[in-house]
Amino acid sequence: MSNLLSGIAGTMPTMTGSPSVAMIKLTGVASRSVGVWAGAIFVALALLPKVTAILLAIPAPVAAAYIMIIMGLVYIEGVQTVMQDGMDHRKAIVVAVSF
Repeated sequence: MSNLLSGIAGTMPTMTGSPSVAMIKLTGVASRSVGVWAGAIFVALALLPKVTAILLAIPAPVAAAYIMIIMGLVYIEGVQTVMQDGMDHRKAIVVAVSF
């Protein structure tokens, strides 16, 4: 329903962030207040260009290294979740199609 309303409004569709599930497993933090604070930080970034300028001042190689490390950790958590109950042909097909 939310994707339909997003399309009617001419905006991007909404989705759940599957990497956030891996980050919750990785950090062990699933508190709603953390999500509220993260949302407040994103609002501050949107409304305060000086704060955004500080983030944009981070060199591209440093940002790329950070993203590679985080994505590697998310990938490892995903593989551990898939392999938790063992692998059969059905799960192997689902994993192959999803990656």
